Amino acid sequence: RRQGLFGEMLTAAIRAASVRPDSFLAEYGPRQYEMTVAPDAAMAAADAGVIAREMARAAAFRLENRAIFSPMPVADGAGNGVHIHFSLHEASGKPVTGAPDGVMGLSPVAAQFAAGVLHHLPAICAVTAPSPVSYLRLTPNRWAPTVADLKLQDRGAALRVCPVFAAK
Repeated sequence: RRQGLFGEMLTAAIRAASVRPDSFLAEYGPRQYEMTVAPDAAMAAADAGVIAREMARAAAFRLENRAIFSPMPVADGAGNGVHIHFSLHEASGKPVTGAPDGVMGLSPVAAQFAAGVLHHLPAICAVTAPSPVSYLRLTPNRWAPTVADLKLQDRGAALRVCPVFAAK
């Protein structure tokens, strides 16, 4: 509640930058917040992520504060993470990620995609965890991956398969 003004400013700034804000809520650590933006196509989603972070910095600055995105602002404190929800689609737009009878509910193409990500995960870490402080967070019991794995609804997995709910 103490950061209500920041949340309002951030949400308005994200919206003014033509990005669709989704949520702003308190996280587990002190002065730690989560912000999300609405789903979008790959490059637009990547742009929205960068814009949202810059708007957080700008809103904090206007309130004479700082927004910090360090994976571990304090070595023994709560870590910060970034994750991506993704789905695969054919060129026509037809979704091809889920298959109720597939392993963990994944279609063959999604399972192959996941296998490729897991295979290349050490190289991907060069981009997604580029600094030594990143590895302070990538330790057990921090809701962060410590092995290259694929699991159902496990926040500590490198790739987590989230539940799918039928549209009503």
